[in-house]
Amino acid sequence: MGALWLSYYDAFEKSDGMLIMTPEAYEPAAVAATKEWFAESKRPVWAVGPLISSVTTRNEGTMSGKDVRSESVDTVTKFMDDTLATHGERTMIYISFGSTFWPSNFEKAEAFIDVLIEKRIPFIFSHGPVVAQLTEAFKEKVEKSSVGLLSRSAPQQTILLHPPPRYQAGSSPMPDTTAPSKPYPPVSP
Repeated sequence: MGALWLSYYDAFEKSDGMLIMTPEAYEPAAVAATKEWFAESKRPVWAVGPLISSVTTRNEGTMSGKDVRSESVDTVTKFMDDTLATHGERTMIYISFGSTFWPSNFEKAEAFIDVLIEKRIPFIFSHGPVVAQLTEAFKEKVEKSSVGLLSRSAPQQTILLHPPPRYQAGSSPMPDTTAPSKPYPPVSP
């Protein structure tokens, strides 16, 4: 993981400026430190906050996939509609580790998914990072389970606006930090 952070530092040092995708009010010290660091070389920094859709209800664009750039929106929506019909509301788990990070020990994530399959708990597993390498056996196991869906580019807003999600599992704290600004309720127990 250390090499990844060092590569970020190298990229930051070579950049002409930075857009920070966090609300400045939530992380004032971190934004101030970044602005100070970049000011040393006269490079700008803008904290632009979370970039979210203006959608406020599940019947508008996000639910129909109009504002989601994902080839999987129809597949994901159908899976969630089917889950709603067979299991009811707040019965599905959405698993995402974000677009950069991936578990260093995937066996633990796979064991978690094995339990979901065994207990017949519906889930969507987003595996977007380039480093996310799923074995054919794992893909086949999830597909045959009929309770799981794998998505390389899961439409997160569509998923979180739909009734089935109950929990969101993953590595990023950002959904918790910015939840009050989202057009959907937080996913929780």
